[in-house]
Amino acid sequence: MGGAATRFTGAELKLPAELSRLPDARNWADSAAEAFGFDEMVRYQIKMAVSEGVANAVEHGSASPHDEIHLRAAPRATCSPSTSATPATSSRA
Repeated sequence: MGGAATRFTGAELKLPAELSRLPDARNWADSAAEAFGFDEMVRYQIKMAVSEGVANAVEHGSASPHDEIHLRAAPRATCSPSTSATPATSSRA
């Protein structure tokens, strides 16, 4: 893994809608999963699911890199990456 590690410091993470921020989302998800006590295999699966969700939010749900991706970790599984984009203004293909 390149770059500085992202530590789980809270239940939420906000990132600009940029694919270059996927490592930050994965590292945060891994730290959150570890904090919740998941083993290494489950943590890997969580990281990949978060990575895919964030990539989809960036590619299909954001109008520009100025939009934000919001992630939240909670004891009960609810996965719903969201952006601050207005769907009608989305110009990404």
